[in-house]
Amino acid sequence: MVIAAMGGDVDLVLRHLEAGGDPDLTLPGIPTALGFAAMQADLEMTEVLLRHGADANHVDEAGHTPVVYSVSASSVYCMAALLRFGADIHCQDRHGMRPCDYCRDDSPAAVEMRHLIAPPPVPAQDSSFGKGIRVHLRRKLQWFFEQPAFVG
Repeated sequence: MVIAAMGGDVDLVLRHLEAGGDPDLTLPGIPTALGFAAMQADLEMTEVLLRHGADANHVDEAGHTPVVYSVSASSVYCMAALLRFGADIHCQDRHGMRPCDYCRDDSPAAVEMRHLIAPPPVPAQDSSFGKGIRVHLRRKLQWFFEQPAFVG
């Protein structure tokens, strides 16, 4: 299945999953099918795997999660799909880096990703500030998911 995901063969992956295949099955030293889908910015494959139970927080041998691969590919849509399925955006890999640490360039996608996944600033003592940040992030994510790629 990993090979089919690498090649973008959604039909073959679907047949494997519908026959009871493990969506998190992988080969030694390489990411899962979901990791490859995120790495290749393949939104359709990412969503198929997630709908069939792929672990959005699976840590591969390199210590990376699918979110890290979506960030590396500057795939805002794949990252958003992973977030919808419960991906942890604050987890650290074995090098101590979080997904937002991989958003290093200034491309529009990287800037948007940093806004979506960067941890909110910790206020000194004003608890209403933290609530305001949560409301802002919730509205931003709601707007993002209402975009044409996610509707219908």
